[in-house]
Amino acid sequence: MLFEHAVDLDAGYARAHLELGVAYATKADYLARGELRTQAMKSLRRALELQPDSVRAWRELARC
Repeated sequence: MLFEHAVDLDAGYARAHLELGVAYATKADYLARGELRTQAMKSLRRALELQPDSVRAWRELARC
């Protein structure tokens, strides 16, 4: 996935962590796989560490 590659290239790229988390959460919804939900939450929490005022990241984390 391209978001995974972006995170590998720049671990401080908050937007990539956010979008990766959203992608994992969406995939978890469709495939009913709990491990993807865990990955989504991990990525979203990292996005919030990097950008704690991100309303979208908080919203997506709550959705998980």
